[in-house]
Amino acid sequence: MSEKSFGSRDIPWMVVLASFVLFLFSAGLAAGESDFSGWKRYRKLRIPLEYPDGRAAIALESSVLEKCRPDLADLRIVASDGSSAKYTILEAQGDEELNPFPVRVFRMARNPGKWTDIWIDKSAKTLTKGVLLQTSSRDFVRKVEIRGSDNVKEEYVIDVDGLVMDRANPIPINSLKLVHPVNNFQYIHLRIIDDDLPPLKIEGVLCYPPPPANHLSRPLDFKIVEKRTDASVNATTMVLDLGEKRYPLGGLTIATPVRDFSAKLVLSGASLPSPPEVWKKFHEGTVFRIQREEATKQDLTAIVRSQLFRYIKLELISSSQPGPVDKIDLTATMRIIVFNYTRGLSYRLYYDNPSAMAVEHDDKLLSVNPASIANASLETSVEEEQKNIPRPEPAKINHMEPIQPTNWIKPLGVALLLLGLLLLFGIMLRARSLRKAQRRRSSRVVYTRYE
Repeated sequence: MSEKSFGSRDIPWMVVLASFVLFLFSAGLAAGESDFSGWKRYRKLRIPLEYPDGRAAIALESSVLEKCRPDLADLRIVASDGSSAKYTILEAQGDEELNPFPVRVFRMARNPGKWTDIWIDKSAKTLTKGVLLQTSSRDFVRKVEIRGSDNVKEEYVIDVDGLVMDRANPIPINSLKLVHPVNNFQYIHLRIIDDDLPPLKIEGVLCYPPPPANHLSRPLDFKIVEKRTDASVNATTMVLDLGEKRYPLGGLTIATPVRDFSAKLVLSGASLPSPPEVWKKFHEGTVFRIQREEATKQDLTAIVRSQLFRYIKLELISSSQPGPVDKIDLTATMRIIVFNYTRGLSYRLYYDNPSAMAVEHDDKLLSVNPASIANASLETSVEEEQKNIPRPEPAKINHMEPIQPTNWIKPLGVALLLLGLLLLFGIMLRARSLRKAQRRRSSRVVYTRYE
């Protein structure tokens, strides 16, 4: 190619051509991102008009979660301008209670038939909420007094009505944890009251840090649709309906006026008011209240992994005649999707696509207090579920299968990008060669010969 056929005046046209190719590439990618034909359902998001730009939070209902993939990789939030909003998910990290940590038992003294004294050192003024006794003794109930100190000399009462126990009948109970008011004493003095019984074989003591605040817990509304008792097996059965609009079940607490009792608790769930053989059991444990003089210890709560069932069946099986259940409290464990929100745009939540590719979460969205995110989700909600009807396919020509847009848009975009880059590279090389030629011409010396 000569300089006459291709000069510096042609370069702007090539820049325009390359820019056009890159524009086509961007448009192709945008079309691919806005194609949500593979998603079966969506819900419009209700966000107040005064909601500020930045982080927005939506609590995910069970009716959404039960239709998502287990890893929630098919969730998408799409703005009215066709763009996908970056998001991440805030959820409870398993059991909200932290594991106990070991402490040093530096002194132990026994007064036979009366009490056993244990002094422990936490090694620093550390906040604690409870202690756990480690013992190989079996079949006992003991009252425990707890005092605290910073210098081993002056002691302050923390709790004098604690109970620890281990018994096999009539229903097995092993409860060696003592919960007390939060304190930061370095030294803890435990006095186990033996009451003319053999002392416990103490092997060690652990301390519990205070549990973190659970900002993802909310009360759950429900109605009782069935309640019956069977005196022949000392059982009480109740069926609860959590409703269509609900959040995942995370815990259950019962209230009863019975002062001393123990019972086996079985929880099962179903998505429909199905016959008994379809119930799926998800929890089995023990609830109890044990009283010794002024001391009472109880555990009437079941903490469960997030359950999406609408119907919950509760079975209480005791060793004696079943007592009344005055009240039931249910709590939800929330999952909250947090995304970048722009005022003036409306948003949809797409879900239910088993073949969706996972997207990278924007964890920077969680760089604020979880309580703020949980509170923000109280201001937003979702509308009723709608089916996502895909755009009609193009008509078949000559009985051949139509080409799906999602199959060619991305390869075409990549090809256009490569073409645009090659054009820009060629322009740069040509411009460089033209500049060199121009410098050579300007540096020549012309000599004129005179006769």
